Amino acid sequence: VGEDTGVSKEVNAEELHHLKLERKQREVASMRPKSIRWNLSEVSHVYLRRYRLRDSSIELFFIPSGGTAFGGAGMFSPSCSVFLDFGAGHEGMRRRNEAAYAMMKRAPPQAIKQWPDRSVQFLHDHITKLTIAWVEGRITNFDYLLHLNILSGRSYNDICQYPVFPWVLGDYSSSEIPDLTEKKNFRDLSKPVGALNP
Repeated sequence: VGEDTGVSKEVNAEELHHLKLERKQREVASMRPKSIRWNLSEVSHVYLRRYRLRDSSIELFFIPSGGTAFGGAGMFSPSCSVFLDFGAGHEGMRRRNEAAYAMMKRAPPQAIKQWPDRSVQFLHDHITKLTIAWVEGRITNFDYLLHLNILSGRSYNDICQYPVFPWVLGDYSSSEIPDLTEKKNFRDLSKPVGALNP
């Protein structure tokens, strides 16, 4: 009988812990805003996106300062972009394009906009400008790769299309910073990553 009581107390303690955890999660969820309002006058970039292999989404980037010239309450906000999906099929793409036109018409004139009917030319122009800036040393390697990721449709808001960066160093386990002038500190770029350690 004593053993059964011990098991029963263990289960009850576990259930009690689970109930407390669920209650805490509900409390935290109830404090989140039910909706978030974004002002189109604060849009800095509008990009067409793919979601679940469909051309059905838009990603809007907002001015990090929350619209003020000197920073402000929104300056350190982690939410400076919104990813919107409009559903599957041709209907989803049609709704996306209609929404894109409506938002882009109301966004500030200086905002960068990837209009649906001019998307190919937009990407060509921006990649060309970006590459020239990188070649001339006006932007860093990191900024170049980040912008290439954004222009290629990658987003921090979609885990299936998260930005990627090349693996170029040969040793990521050392506690010391490698000498970047030594060729031995870089991986063999003639082989794909999967073929490096047979």
